[in-house]
Amino acid sequence: MKGKYRVNGKVLVLPIQGEGDCELRLENATGLFDVNARYLKNGGEKYAEVTDFRVEFNTTRLRMRFDNLFNGNAELSTQMNKFLNDNWVDILQELKPGVLEAFGGAFKEIANRIFLKVPFDKLFLP
Repeated sequence: MKGKYRVNGKVLVLPIQGEGDCELRLENATGLFDVNARYLKNGGEKYAEVTDFRVEFNTTRLRMRFDNLFNGNAELSTQMNKFLNDNWVDILQELKPGVLEAFGGAFKEIANRIFLKVPFDKLFLP
C-alpha cells in the first residue's frame, strides 16, 4: 500500500515525527471480512445496506518505508525505518486495532456506494 502519512508521537519507546509518502507491504497476507447488512426496498427493488464491516488479517511479514521522517534528516530517517522493520511484529500488534477499524470503515463506505445504488438482484444471482 502506498499513501501519505503524518505522525508526531512515539513508536514503542522511541519518538517519531514526520510527514510525507509511505509504503507498507504485507507478505503472505490472509484476510477475513465479516459483513452485516440489511435489506431495503425502494421502488419495488431490493437493495442492501452494510451496517457493520469487520476486517481481520494476518501476515508473515510487514515491511515499511516512511519518507521525510524527522524533517528530512536522512540519518535519523534511515535508522527509524530500520527500527520499524526490525520490530514489525510489536509495531503491528500496537497499531493493528486502529488499522482494522479504519479498513472496516473504509470498506463499509465503499460497499454502500455500490449496494445502495445497484439492486441486490443485479449484483447477486438468485
